[in-house]
Amino acid sequence: IRVMIHEPKCAFAKNRTPIDVGLDGDEVIKLRNYVIGHYAQRSRRSIAMVIADLKRHSYMTPTEARTYGIVDSVAADWEV
Repeated sequence: IRVMIHEPKCAFAKNRTPIDVGLDGDEVIKLRNYVIGHYAQRSRRSIAMVIADLKRHSYMTPTEARTYGIVDSVAADWEV
């Protein structure tokens, strides 16, 4: 099992108006900034480091993802 983080992406339908595309683009930018801020806070990494991780499509094991701060626990750690 792997966990991947990457930048948000958006695909636009061909029949969209420029205004619609602009509004959707603004939402993607807001989402990206929220994710970067949240990951930086949870991982205690710099914003620049989080941006670099998102750009390179970082793959992690569940344990690495927990250490990074993007998951709270790994199911194998739970007692049933």
